[in-house]
Amino acid sequence: MKSNGAPIVTPVRKENFVYYYTATDYCYMNAIKKDLIPGLESMMQEMLKMDGLHILSYLKTKLDGLSGIHKSEETLKTVLSFERNHNYIIDEIFETLLSAIFQKKVVQFTYTPFGKKGGTRIFHPAFLKEYNRRWFAFGFCDEEKNYATNFPLDRIDLSSFRVIKKKYKENPMDWDAYFDDIIGVTKNKQSKKEDIHLVFTEARGYYIDSKPLHPMQSKPKHTTRGWEVKLKLCINKELESLLLSFGNDVEIIQPLKLRQSIFTLHKKACE
Repeated sequence: MKSNGAPIVTPVRKENFVYYYTATDYCYMNAIKKDLIPGLESMMQEMLKMDGLHILSYLKTKLDGLSGIHKSEETLKTVLSFERNHNYIIDEIFETLLSAIFQKKVVQFTYTPFGKKGGTRIFHPAFLKEYNRRWFAFGFCDEEKNYATNFPLDRIDLSSFRVIKKKYKENPMDWDAYFDDIIGVTKNKQSKKEDIHLVFTEARGYYIDSKPLHPMQSKPKHTTRGWEVKLKLCINKELESLLLSFGNDVEIIQPLKLRQSIFTLHKKACE
C-alpha cells in the first residue's frame, strides 16, 4: 500500500508496532482505479458461486464498499467463469478446518473412503489444497501417526464433524517442498523421486511448452523424436491419470515401471 502512494508511517518502538495514515481523511479504497471495479465485482460474483463458501461473503462486503465509492448505473455482466462442481458442498467443513488451522484446534469426524468402511478420525489440520475441483485437508492424524495424512472433504460426514478439546500437534511439514515432489495430492511414506523422461508428439509439444505438467518440469526440447520433457517426481495415481489423458500423444521413455504401468492400463481400456 505504501509503495502505491498510501501515506503510511509507524512510530519507532521496540514492540507492538502501530501503522497509521499521516492524513486522517485518507482512504486506500479511494485509490483503486474506477475502471477496475466492474472486473473485481464480476470476479467476486463468480467466486461466491464456486462452493457457496461464506468466507467469501466477507470479501464481497468489502467489495460492496468499493462499489459504493465508484457506483455505476450500468448493469454488471459476467465476463469470467471459474470451474466448479455444482454437487460439491463442503462449505461448513472447509470453514471450520480453515479456522482450526489458524486457531490450532483439533477436529474429530467420521471418514468414509470410496468403497470402504468408514471410521472415526482425530485430526490436527495444517493445510488445505484444491486439486481437480476437490478440496483436501492435510495434517496429523492420531490413528495413522502421520503428519501428512490427507482427507478429501467430500468424504467427511458433516453430522459427525466437530472441534474437540485436545492438544494440537504442531506440523513440521514444508508444504511447498512437499508438493514440489508430486502431481496432485497422493504421496506415500515410501515414495521417492524418480527421473521421468517423456516424449510428446509435435502437436502436443507446443501445449506442454505453454502449459507445463509440473512447475519443476524441464524446458521441453524439440528433437527428431518429438518434444522431450524431463521431470523428477514421485510416481502416483495422479501422474498416471495425467499421462493417460494424453493418449498416444506421449511416450514414456523412463522409468520402465511407469512405462509398463501405462501400457497395462491402455491395454485394459481396450479389452
